[in-house]
Parts: sequence; structure tokens; C-alpha cells
Amino acid sequence: MNEFESLPVQLFGCLILGVALFVAMLLTVGLGKLWRNVWGWIDDSEPGRNPVLEFLARLRGWTPYTTEGYSKYLWWKDKKGEQRPDVLLFFFPITMFAPLAIYLSIKLYPVLLTFVTLAVVAYVARFARRHRKLFDKHLKDPEAHK
Repeated sequence: MNEFESLPVQLFGCLILGVALFVAMLLTVGLGKLWRNVWGWIDDSEPGRNPVLEFLARLRGWTPYTTEGYSKYLWWKDKKGEQRPDVLLFFFPITMFAPLAIYLSIKLYPVLLTFVTLAVVAYVARFARRHRKLFDKHLKDPEAHK
């Protein structure tokens, strides 16, 4: 038997792949910082925002926000208007455990299909229940929705 055919070795390999993906993401963020500093130096101005962090923040729906004060740290505002300091903290578990989740979903596909089916049934049931309530309200008062 090949040593890579055992389940613990494969799981450990997925975790190592997740760590490698996170390190690659950190290197990409570092290259983005280098990029903004080089362009700030070329333009002889203050460096702008990191384009990689800008992209990750926009994936989450955040908008740029600059704090006032001595540090002028570049923060973000989320969809609720709350101030957020760090973009990478959210993507840390995603990049670390995504290869493991993909591997386990392929290895245990009947369990995955069961949970997906249950989620779809729950969503359709919720949709039907909400529309039934709306229909019942409409039957009681037809002018309520105009």
C-alpha cells in the first residue's frame, strides 16, 4: 500500500495545501504593498491603498474609510456602516480549510448531497410558508398591497 493512500496522510496534505494557499495570499498582499509603495515613490506622493486588500474588501462589500488622527490608518466600512480594520482576518480560515473542505466533500459526497438536499427543501418550505402568509393576508384585505 502506498503511504499516500491512507486517510490521515491525505487530510494532513490538505491542511499543508491550505497553509501554502494562505502563505501565497500573504505574499500577494506583500506584493500589493510593494506595488503601492513603488507607485507612490514614482509619483513622489503618499502611497495609496494596497490593491490586493482593496480587492478583498470589495469582495466583502466594504468601502474605503480613512480615520482621522495621527496615524491615519486605512480602515473599511462594511455594509452596515461599521468600521472594520482588517480584511485578511476573514479570509484566513477560508484559505486554510478550503482544500480540506473540498477533499471531504468529494470523499463524503453522499453526506454532502444529503445536506444540500435538506437545505434546498428547507428553503423551498420557507418560501412557500412566507407566500402562503402573504396570500392569506391578501385574501383578508385585498387593498393592503396596492
